[in-house]
Amino acid sequence: MVVADELTPAPAGADGDAGRAVSQVGVVGTGTMASGIIEVFAKSGYDVVFVARSDEKVAGVQAAVAKSLNRAVSKGRM
Repeated sequence: MVVADELTPAPAGADGDAGRAVSQVGVVGTGTMASGIIEVFAKSGYDVVFVARSDEKVAGVQAAVAKSLNRAVSKGRM
Protein backbone atom coordinates (compact mmCIF):
# COMPACT_ATOMS: atom_id res chain seq x y z
CA MET A 1 0.00 0.00 0.00
CA VAL A 2 1.26 3.46 -0.91
CA VAL A 3 0.51 6.37 1.37
CA ALA A 4 0.35 9.53 -0.71
CA ASP A 5 2.23 12.59 0.51
CA GLU A 6 3.94 15.55 -1.15
CA LEU A 7 6.87 13.34 -2.26
CA THR A 8 4.90 10.22 -3.17
CA PRO A 9 1.74 10.94 -5.13
CA ALA A 10 -1.11 8.45 -5.26
CA PRO A 11 -0.84 5.93 -8.11
CA ALA A 12 -2.83 6.65 -11.28
CA GLY A 13 -6.44 5.67 -10.90
CA ALA A 14 -6.29 5.55 -7.11
CA ASP A 15 -8.65 8.50 -6.81
CA GLY A 16 -11.19 6.99 -9.21
CA ASP A 17 -9.67 8.66 -12.26
CA ALA A 18 -9.08 5.97 -14.87
CA GLY A 19 -6.69 8.16 -16.84
CA ARG A 20 -6.73 8.64 -20.58
CA ALA A 21 -7.35 5.82 -23.01
CA VAL A 22 -4.48 5.04 -25.36
CA SER A 23 -5.50 4.69 -28.98
CA GLN A 24 -2.26 5.34 -30.87
CA VAL A 25 1.37 4.54 -30.14
CA GLY A 26 4.45 6.23 -31.61
CA VAL A 27 7.84 4.53 -31.95
CA VAL A 28 11.06 6.27 -32.93
CA GLY A 29 13.61 4.01 -34.54
CA THR A 30 13.86 1.00 -36.80
CA GLY A 31 16.12 -1.43 -34.99
CA THR A 32 15.30 -4.87 -33.66
CA MET A 33 13.77 -3.55 -30.46
CA ALA A 34 11.68 -0.92 -32.26
CA SER A 35 10.38 -3.55 -34.70
CA GLY A 36 9.39 -5.77 -31.79
CA ILE A 37 7.62 -2.93 -30.00
CA ILE A 38 5.78 -2.00 -33.18
CA GLU A 39 4.68 -5.62 -33.66
CA VAL A 40 3.49 -6.10 -30.08
CA PHE A 41 1.37 -2.95 -30.09
CA ALA A 42 -0.04 -3.69 -33.55
CA LYS A 43 -1.00 -7.22 -32.45
CA SER A 44 -2.73 -5.69 -29.43
CA GLY A 45 -4.93 -3.57 -31.70
CA TYR A 46 -3.26 -0.19 -31.42
CA ASP A 47 -2.61 2.14 -34.33
CA VAL A 48 1.17 2.39 -34.53
CA VAL A 49 3.15 5.22 -36.10
CA PHE A 50 6.90 4.92 -36.40
CA VAL A 51 9.61 7.30 -37.53
CA ALA A 52 12.57 6.21 -39.61
CA ARG A 53 15.52 7.97 -41.22
CA SER A 54 14.78 6.73 -44.74
CA ASP A 55 12.28 4.92 -46.92
CA GLU A 56 14.61 1.91 -46.92
CA LYS A 57 14.42 1.72 -43.12
CA VAL A 58 10.62 1.94 -43.27
CA ALA A 59 10.54 -0.92 -45.78
CA GLY A 60 12.89 -2.95 -43.58
CA VAL A 61 10.65 -2.62 -40.53
CA GLN A 62 7.54 -3.44 -42.55
CA ALA A 63 9.25 -6.53 -43.98
CA ALA A 64 10.48 -7.69 -40.56
CA VAL A 65 7.05 -7.31 -38.96
CA ALA A 66 5.32 -9.01 -41.90
CA LYS A 67 7.81 -11.91 -41.76
CA SER A 68 7.26 -12.36 -38.03
CA LEU A 69 3.48 -12.23 -38.36
CA ASN A 70 3.53 -14.70 -41.27
CA ARG A 71 5.70 -17.05 -39.22
CA ALA A 72 3.25 -16.85 -36.30
CA VAL A 73 0.35 -17.62 -38.62
CA SER A 74 2.13 -20.55 -40.26
CA LYS A 75 2.88 -22.07 -36.84
CA GLY A 76 -0.75 -21.66 -35.77
CA ARG A 77 0.01 -19.13 -33.04
CA MET A 78 -2.04 -16.42 -34.65
